[in-house]
Amino acid sequence: MNRRKIYFSVWLLVFLGISSFSSIILGKRHHARQSEQKSAALNLEQSDELELFGTEEELDPLDDPNITKYVQHKTFKAPTQKCSAQDILNTIVPLGMSDLLEQNIFCHTNPLNNRNLDDEPLFLPHVFQYPQDLTVSTCIFWNQTDKMNFTSSSNSFDCYLALTNPMLLSKLPPIEALLKGFDLARILTLFGTAHVEERRVGTSLQAVWQSPFGDLRAFLPIYYFERNFNMTESVKAELAALTFEPSPGEQERFKKEHLISDNLGIGDLRLEWLLPLVDRETYALKTGIYTTLPTSWAFAKNIKGSSYCSDAPRPKVNLEALCQNRDLKNITDALFYSLDHLAANLIDAKANTQQRHFSIAGMVQTKASLNSLIHRPWAEHFSLHNRTSLEYFTPGWEKRFYVLRADCAEFARFDKYKNGQGGPETAPEDLAFLENRLVDVIYPYVFDTLVKPNFVFWWDAKAQYEYANMGGFLGVDFWLKGKEQFGSIRALPNVYKSLEIEKARKPLAYQMKVLGSLFYKMEQPNYECIISFNADKAFLHSGIGKDYNLVLQFETSF
Repeated sequence: MNRRKIYFSVWLLVFLGISSFSSIILGKRHHARQSEQKSAALNLEQSDELELFGTEEELDPLDDPNITKYVQHKTFKAPTQKCSAQDILNTIVPLGMSDLLEQNIFCHTNPLNNRNLDDEPLFLPHVFQYPQDLTVSTCIFWNQTDKMNFTSSSNSFDCYLALTNPMLLSKLPPIEALLKGFDLARILTLFGTAHVEERRVGTSLQAVWQSPFGDLRAFLPIYYFERNFNMTESVKAELAALTFEPSPGEQERFKKEHLISDNLGIGDLRLEWLLPLVDRETYALKTGIYTTLPTSWAFAKNIKGSSYCSDAPRPKVNLEALCQNRDLKNITDALFYSLDHLAANLIDAKANTQQRHFSIAGMVQTKASLNSLIHRPWAEHFSLHNRTSLEYFTPGWEKRFYVLRADCAEFARFDKYKNGQGGPETAPEDLAFLENRLVDVIYPYVFDTLVKPNFVFWWDAKAQYEYANMGGFLGVDFWLKGKEQFGSIRALPNVYKSLEIEKARKPLAYQMKVLGSLFYKMEQPNYECIISFNADKAFLHSGIGKDYNLVLQFETSF
C-alpha cells in the first residue's frame, strides 16, 4: 500500500463523515446522494487497495519514523460545503424564522422588586420607651423568597419570556420533524415554569441613643445574598427524560457558572431620629425622620455562584459561517451567553444589592395601653403599637435592559423566500437584517438609565402582651412601593425611538405580612436584656414575591 492510497482513503472517510453530518443538520438528504454514499462506504470497506488496516505484512512499510511524525502532526482539514445567503434564507424563512423574529421573545426586561432589609418589621426595637440611655442589639436572621414575581401577578418565566407564545409553538413542527421527534414545544413549556429564588442570611448591628433632643437609631445588616434560577423536581425529571441526564459533577459546574449568583457584604445604613411629643401613662407619640444611605458593599463574591456582567458586548451572528462550520459548540456557546445575559438582569448579586439611591422619610410612632379603653386588670398588660412612614428616594443611574420594537414593514422583504422566489441580488442584505434582528431579540440592549424609584409607604401595627419577664406580640405589616419612572436614557437617538421602555420598568409592588414574637426579659440594676424569637410571612402580595423571615434577636440596654 503506497502513501498516496493512504492519504486518499483518509480524505474520503473525512469527506463522507462531514457530508453526512451536514445533511442531517440542514435537513436536505436526497435519496440518490444517500445511496451513493452507502455504495462508496461499502466499496471502501471491501477494497483491498484502499484498506487502512490490513495484515502486519501490509503495515510494515509504514513503520517509518518520518511517516509516523508526519501523520501525528499533520492537520487534515475536511472540505466544507459553501452556503450562500440565498440558500440559507430559502431554508429558514419557510420554517417561520422571519415570522418568529418579528415578535419579541422578551415580554418584559425589568429587574425584580425586592424589599430592603432595613424595611423588615422584625428588625424594629421591641420597646417603645427605652429604660437606659444606650441600647444595642444584634440578631441572626434568615430571609427567603421561594418564588420572586416577574410581573404584578406571575412568578414563572412564561410571563417574562414568550416561551409558550402560540406564534412560537405553531412554527415548531417543521423543526421538530428535522430533529426526529425532539419535542421542542414540551421542552419550552417546561422551561416556562422556571422561577427565581432569593435568600438573605446574616446578622445585624443596631444601636439607639436617648437624649433630651430625641432618640437616634442606627441599623446596619451584614449578610450573605444569593439568587438563583430553579425548577421543581418533577419538571427537572421530565426535562432529563426529554433531553439528557448530565452527570452530578457537570450539574454542579453548570449551576455555579450559569444559574447562581451570590456575595457576602454589608447592606444599606439606616439612620433614624425620633422626637417624643406626647408621653402619658396610657398614650405616647413620637415623630421623626430617617434616611437610608446606599452603603451596600460586597467583600466576598462568587462563593457558590458567579457574577454576570451587564456591560458585556453583544455578540454578532454570522449564519453563513455557522453553516460552513457546523460545530455544535458554536450553538451552545451562544445559548450560554444568552443565559448569562439574562442572569445579569435578574439574579446578579452585585446589581441587586448596590443600587445607589439616597432616601429621606418622615414617620410617626404611637403606643396606647389597652386599659385606657377597657378598664380591667388584665388589660394593663396589653399595648397597641403603630408605626407609619413615607419614604422618598432620590433618582440614580442604573443599568437597564431594553428590546427594540419591530417594524412590520421591514419583514415584508421575506415574503419572496416563502415561495422560493428570492434572488441572489438582495439575499446578502436580507440575511444581514435577519442576523441583526436575531441579536436584538435574544440579547437586549443595556443602557444607563436615570431611575426614579418613587415613594415607599410602610405601616406596621401590633398588639403586644407583657407579664412579669415574658411577653410577645402579634401584628400585621403593609409595605407599598410605587411604580418607578425613568428620566434620561443614554442611547443613540436612532435606537432610542425604537426602545420598548415600558417593559423595562419595575411594576408597582405591595406586600402584607403577619408577624409574631415571643421574648424573655432579664432585668438587672445596671442593664436590661431581651432575648426574642420573631417570625413573619407574607400572605398578600403584588409585583414582589412572598417571603418569610426568621429572626433570633438579642437586645441590651445600659
